[in-house]
Amino acid sequence: MSRWIIALVLLFSFSRAIAGVMELSASYGMRTAAIDEDNYSKSESQTGSFAWYFIEMSALEFSYTRGRGTQSLKASGDLGPTIYYVDLEAIGADLIVTLAAKTSLFQPYVSGGVAKIKKKIYKEDYTGAISNFGQPIDDVVPSYGAGIKINLTQAFNLKFSYNRRKSGSSSDTTWDDEIRSGASWYF
Repeated sequence: MSRWIIALVLLFSFSRAIAGVMELSASYGMRTAAIDEDNYSKSESQTGSFAWYFIEMSALEFSYTRGRGTQSLKASGDLGPTIYYVDLEAIGADLIVTLAAKTSLFQPYVSGGVAKIKKKIYKEDYTGAISNFGQPIDDVVPSYGAGIKINLTQAFNLKFSYNRRKSGSSSDTTWDDEIRSGASWYF
């Protein structure tokens, strides 16, 4: 009889540990810089993520990011600008470690993991003709980041983060940086 009680207590404890706290997040990142109407760069991305807090201050997060970058260049004497487009899709898995309790108003965190990225680069010349530029990238790369959550209620918070991941290019020193802001919900 005592074995059954111990087994039930362990099973209940294990199922409570597996259930944990879940977090659903949505964030947006944007950047623009311009010299004039023909020479500029801009980028934007949207990210959705799902995190499972398997212990109080640690979570496993799965994310999906889609984004586009645009860079327009026109040298003096050119008939029109040349525009480069980068389409990005990334699926990530990260370990999140929070540095304050879930009930704290400010909850800083760090993350690290991997991402499966796909990038395609296009070039549009001044005539409007579009062609592929370079080879598409389809690679698994390391990623890391840091951020802060500002808890507005027990279930809702604002989220700001800085994230980095290898660009997937042939250069070992090239990284992509991203600043995001958004919101998340605990359930």
